[in-house]
Amino acid sequence: MKKTLSSAKSAHKKTMLRNCVFHVKKKVHEKIKIKEIIKTEWINSQIVNGLNTGTLRISPINTKSTYYKSMIIRISFEFKKRTFSIASNSQKILLSPKIINWRISKNWITPNIKSATKLPKLPNGEWLQFTLSKDGIYKLTGKQILDLI
Repeated sequence: MKKTLSSAKSAHKKTMLRNCVFHVKKKVHEKIKIKEIIKTEWINSQIVNGLNTGTLRISPINTKSTYYKSMIIRISFEFKKRTFSIASNSQKILLSPKIINWRISKNWITPNIKSATKLPKLPNGEWLQFTLSKDGIYKLTGKQILDLI
């Protein structure tokens, strides 16, 4: 199962991964052929149920002939004062098995802000309302409408 990391800040690939420290560079065995070099980076950054998430793809490959035997990855987060809400039961069920740092990130759920439904602003003018007693197709002529005004 693929697990992701969560952050309290917006999931932005470049700012979340501040630096990688690679240790102990080793030569790849001559029988192993590396076709493509994949870098260590954030992928699939998204908001899931009010939680900023991202998958950190880690690759020990340095060049086609060397790799890192060990790596230290430091992830720095920008501090922004925000309001968070407590994870609901459904968020716990959905997210806890998938988020590596759930113990901490469960406190970073952004509140669901509900906005009132806005009525569309109608153009100025005189408006008419019609009530229909039966479903069907009706025809109104301009003269009939003018006679109602």
